[in-house]
Amino acid sequence: MVGLVESKQAIAGRELLSCDSPVGKLGLAICYDMRFPEMHQKLTFTHGAEVLTFPSAFAMKTGEAHWETLLRCRAIECQTYVVAAAQVGQHNEHGNKRQSWGHAMAVDPWGKVVAQFGGAGDVGVKPFEIDLDLVQKTRDNMPMHTHRRYDLYTDQPVAGGQSLFSALPHLAYAAAVPIGLFMVASATRVLRARAA
Repeated sequence: MVGLVESKQAIAGRELLSCDSPVGKLGLAICYDMRFPEMHQKLTFTHGAEVLTFPSAFAMKTGEAHWETLLRCRAIECQTYVVAAAQVGQHNEHGNKRQSWGHAMAVDPWGKVVAQFGGAGDVGVKPFEIDLDLVQKTRDNMPMHTHRRYDLYTDQPVAGGQSLFSALPHLAYAAAVPIGLFMVASATRVLRARAA
């Protein structure tokens, strides 16, 4: 992954984009964007996206580790379809000889993969249905859009660049105690299992 610095070749966008289409309202993003869930939540909850798109060229290492997990997470947390076209294989014969993971896929709002390609050599077209009724049923069943705390979720960093835990020490303690107890309980179970 060393040497792959997309910011040397691409300029960051200045606004979130969505548009109407024959298959529903699209939230438009690219490859690296999928790592920022708040972006897609905003495309969904304020722009009304029903389908999130991610044309991508994931590196082999991050593709194998993160690709499917990130796409399924975006679909579930946004209650949208996710459609991710993906370059696959070696890009060039000279220079960095970059290779892309591939595995283009489509995921429904429940997180089910409804179409998927494999890696190198698996190219073509895989039709799938975008069922906007399923989007609505999923949202009606779990109305996250009405449960969201818009008063708490802002686009601004916490005051003074502090982390949430340093700004609110009592929350850090409240989170640390259960985590510490879980770790102790887990370690105790492991030690008991080894002793048996």
